Amino acid sequence: NQSQLSGCIAGKIDGDICTYDAVEHAFTNNNVLSLNYDADIVKNPDLPDRDLFIFDTQTDELVEIKEGLGTLLYDLTVDDNGRVFIAQADARNTANGRSGTLKHGLGEMQNRAFLNQITRVDCPDSGCTDAIFYDLEPLPPENPEVGLALATPYGIQISADNKTLVATAAGSDKLFTVDATSGDLLGQVTVGSVPRAVALQLGEQGVTAKAWVFNAVGNSVSVIDLSALDAPQLENTITLEDPTEAMLKQGRKAFNSASASSTGTFSCASCHPDGHTDQLLWVLKTPICDIDGCTQIPPRLTMPVRGLRDSEPYHWDGIPGDPFGGNNTANINGDVLPNCELGKQETCARFLVDAGLATTMCDQN
Repeated sequence: NQSQLSGCIAGKIDGDICTYDAVEHAFTNNNVLSLNYDADIVKNPDLPDRDLFIFDTQTDELVEIKEGLGTLLYDLTVDDNGRVFIAQADARNTANGRSGTLKHGLGEMQNRAFLNQITRVDCPDSGCTDAIFYDLEPLPPENPEVGLALATPYGIQISADNKTLVATAAGSDKLFTVDATSGDLLGQVTVGSVPRAVALQLGEQGVTAKAWVFNAVGNSVSVIDLSALDAPQLENTITLEDPTEAMLKQGRKAFNSASASSTGTFSCASCHPDGHTDQLLWVLKTPICDIDGCTQIPPRLTMPVRGLRDSEPYHWDGIPGDPFGGNNTANINGDVLPNCELGKQETCARFLVDAGLATTMCDQN
């Protein structure tokens, strides 16, 4: 999404896109140890941000590339007129990115880490137009009403008449419908846990009649009556065979559920899709080091969740889930006590989870 640290060579410092000498503070000195500089997360319009690739299906030749459509693009559908609709979430990691120059913290993000959107790009034979963004929730500082958020738009299909989009919100356990031309939200209905795919079934006269929704973590299929597109109704739930241990399944549901955030608009999986990483920098509620020259919350690169076993203490600073004690970023010359018990991994993991729920996932204002 064209975000980066605000470092460059000394001669290009402009106080906006570049605020510090990257050679001095990342190469000459270790960036973790370097002091007295302002590091922001900024959007650099010169960075490539290639999202949609259009190919000629007869020749396999690349025809066009569209940039700047969103951060995490999950699925797309194309109607008979060449309109492309993408279910995606756009990261707001630059909304509070000025932690160096403006001393931003987690509060400036307003508990809205992502904008949940459907992006439309019209691609007739003459070439693709600029993107149109359908926001599925009110824009910050306004928030969706409780229970109406549509976190992590994932699966998407277009109705047979090209008029209605039928999509899933994986973080909110919802199927929802949208007017394909105006972007107006028509209706929504609760389905199973983490719906990631949808297929449409035609009825009489070729009219879209039902949606079949695959709930990836719930391991079920929801059948939705679409006879009234502005009021989809759950008709049936088909439970599939699932050998997953019950405790693991509960954890996956919690990890993917946007109800963990104050606004209901993002989940742990939003930044860690399938336990991996969004590869973005964020300003979170991490500590400022306690020596002279430390003046800001340092931007942090999203870490993967996969592979955490036996890797305590966690995070960039070695503070959450620390069974050893000693010094850390918040106590450079200190000697703090352990905050979990070595050999009992659940105590360290619980400390990490509790800290995340109290900070990143919780409205700080």
